[in-house]
Amino acid sequence: ATATTAAAAAAAASELPLSPYWRSRLEALTRPAALSLVSALSPNNPLLFENRAGNREGTLVAFAVAEKEVHADKVLLIRCGDFYEAYGLDALLLVEHAGLNPMAGRARAGCPVANLQATADCLTSAGLTVAVYEEVEPARQATVGLKGPVRRVAAAGGKGIKERRLSQVLSAGSPTYLHDRCLSPHPIDYSAPRPYAALAKAADGYTLVHVFVDERTYHVHRRLSLPALRSLLAARPHAPPLLLGGSADAASSAASWLPAERRRLAVKSASRLAAA
Repeated sequence: ATATTAAAAAAAASELPLSPYWRSRLEALTRPAALSLVSALSPNNPLLFENRAGNREGTLVAFAVAEKEVHADKVLLIRCGDFYEAYGLDALLLVEHAGLNPMAGRARAGCPVANLQATADCLTSAGLTVAVYEEVEPARQATVGLKGPVRRVAAAGGKGIKERRLSQVLSAGSPTYLHDRCLSPHPIDYSAPRPYAALAKAADGYTLVHVFVDERTYHVHRRLSLPALRSLLAARPHAPPLLLGGSADAASSAASWLPAERRRLAVKSASRLAAA
């Protein structure tokens, strides 16, 4: 049954307009609950969500579609009352990596507000980047439209609007959600995240760059021998993906001994890291 579900999902995925990155993500789905929803994805908008409300402006789905056009490389989690919701392929990734159940058998999933950090951790641990949106004011009467970085969405029943704003982008290198924690008298459950790592091979040895997103700092290690490189990579786990530059093949070979979870999503970059 699982093989049949996977085959049906592969056939449905072949019809979708996906970038190579998202296609690889879709092809990596393994949970039957996620695979069974691939056929529910729609090619009609960037979310890949079948919008039964059509293209009517001012709805939450219309807001999500507009934001997905801006943040096409991120999973969108949008506050809706006491939940954060995701649509289309984003919802399938919640089902796959966070173990959530789809809503009403559609490509739609969500988590309670109290579970946001745990849900986001599941996504960022899988190498995904997450954009979190918050409601910034109660519903009120107004004309639906745009106002700077805030997009207004009609409230239930069309009696008013709710404004939602991009609150924070979370990633493996910066996974802690800090909304409403500024100046809070309560302790923040925070630990220093893993840095991103970039590796390049040059004539005088290897260059390894560690980027600490939350600290806004980076460390550059130059002219490394292969044993020294391996010691540094072993001593400090990095956030995926491992970025490869310079002679990408040589850099990839140097990192081939790393465990699979450290090497997944390797990206061959044209950046000249050795000159950084």
